[in-house]
This record gives sequence, C-alpha cells and structure tokens, in this order.
Amino acid sequence: IGTEAGLCIWLPAADRFIISRYDLSNPSGLNTDPIYDAFCDKGGNVWLGTYFGGVNFWNAEKEFFKTWQSGFSKQQLGGNVVSCLTEDTEGNIWIGLEDLGVNKLDLTTGVISKYSSEPAANGLSYNNVHDLMFVDNLLWIGTYTGGINIFDPRTGKFSHINRKTNPELPSDNIFSFYRSGDNVYVATTQGIGVINVVTKKIENFKITKIEHINE
Repeated sequence: IGTEAGLCIWLPAADRFIISRYDLSNPSGLNTDPIYDAFCDKGGNVWLGTYFGGVNFWNAEKEFFKTWQSGFSKQQLGGNVVSCLTEDTEGNIWIGLEDLGVNKLDLTTGVISKYSSEPAANGLSYNNVHDLMFVDNLLWIGTYTGGINIFDPRTGKFSHINRKTNPELPSDNIFSFYRSGDNVYVATTQGIGVINVVTKKIENFKITKIEHINE
C-alpha cells in the first residue's frame, strides 16, 4: 500500500503491517516516502510511482529497491512525479507522469520511450496523466483537463475522447478507469462516465435507489 509516509506492507500470516521508509543511510531502499501508486507485474515484482522520486522497483526474489528518475538519456524518465503504472502483454512497463506525459520502459533493452503533449492534433492532449489502463491492445490514458487519450502502440497514433468531441463525457478531468465487461467506468471531477467499448456510446453513471435487500 502506497502512502505519504512510505510503503505499507501487510503480512497476513503475522497479522500486522510493516513500513518501509526513505532512509538516507540505506542506498538500497526507497528514495522518497510519498507513493502515489503500487503496481504488481506478472513476475510478482512491485513498481512504485512516487512523488518526485520517479519509479522505485522492488524485486520479488531479493529485497532491494532499484530506481528510475528523470534525465535526458534513453534510460531515464521524462519526469519524477509518477501517478500510475501498468504492464502490456510484452512485459513493457508503462508509466504515467503528472509532470510530463507517458513513458514506456522496455525491460529487455532498458530504453525508455517518452510521449508528451505536442501541438500536433495526433499527439498526447495533456501532460498531466492520472491513470493508465489497457483495453485490449489499446492504452487508455486519463489526463487532468485533457480528457481521455487512446494510444495504439502498434501504429504510434492517438485518438481522443473529450468534452469537445463527446459532450456526454462528464468532465475532461480524468482520475481513474475501471473495466467491467464491455464497459469502461471513468471517474472524473463531475461524476462517473460509462463508455461501451463496442458501441462507443457514452452515458453518465446513474445510482439506482435500493428499496429492499433480502436477508
């Protein structure tokens, strides 16, 4: 569990939590305390998105942390405020940044590809990214004030869902996604939108009043 005060780990067998925090005397530990996202990949490794500490990686077999931070080389991130992470079918790690778009980490080569907002209509609409989710082979990107960006890694092209193109979307301030069946639930500052990935229809989520629950 990522918290403002470090990584909180629940031990079911011991029925207790342990806390891992930044320690200046431990170069193999966390490089900062505030953690925005904790993501477990297919290999059981834990990737932590931090506030101004980039990405912290915890190995499933050996207890150590490896970090990626911002810089100008092909092995460095585009920014340090990491809000979200996900993995594609090829094992690449996709990294959402609040300060500079989306990065893709190729674990085979170590190269990080960077996608940021560009004047061109086909680019990322806004650099403040709050959530990432793969819907089939397409990467859905939730941005703050830029609506939804849908990226096809095979073609390198973006498409967009926002209030201008789709006024049914509650807001362009996107916080998170959740998929259930053919529907993607989109959490925004103005409520929840429901997008059917087959029909492309967008509706506002309506809460049905519960009259009675059987015991």
